[in-house]
Amino acid sequence: MPPRLSYILIKCALVLVLVGNCLGRLHQPYASVLMLVGYMIIGVVYTLRYFGKQPRKEQDHYKLVLALTFALSGVAMFSSDPWWSYLTWLFPAVFLFFLVNGMGPVMLRFLGGSDPSFVNKLLGSVGFTLWVVGSMFKIMHWPGANMLYVISVGLLSVWLFIPVVKGATA
Repeated sequence: MPPRLSYILIKCALVLVLVGNCLGRLHQPYASVLMLVGYMIIGVVYTLRYFGKQPRKEQDHYKLVLALTFALSGVAMFSSDPWWSYLTWLFPAVFLFFLVNGMGPVMLRFLGGSDPSFVNKLLGSVGFTLWVVGSMFKIMHWPGANMLYVISVGLLSVWLFIPVVKGATA
């Protein structure tokens, strides 16, 4: 699979997960289907990307483990079996393990992504902040929480695709 295509597919899958999560919080039908498809695309595409890459570095192994645990814990959310529900804690546990022990020569870059420009950092920070504030407001049943979710999904979707658009125009 070409690296550019897999990169764009993973970004689209992340947007599907974001939109599905937002629609799920708004109690819209078929939100779980969007999330499930997004998680499955991430798992399959990242696995194909990993096996198609030669030579592999230590960082690639860490990324595969993180991507697969993210996808598996996301798919496990939709199972009615109580034992599968324990897998939802798999990704946070693995992620924290890697954060504590480090991820090899290149550490995780969170808000900057591959484009450390000011606009990208601003969109990422404001989007994540609105997402967290919207979650708190939704739990407390305050008005305006739904609007915060919609705005944050829009900002985070743009934030995810800034490097794709910049790469296409470069």
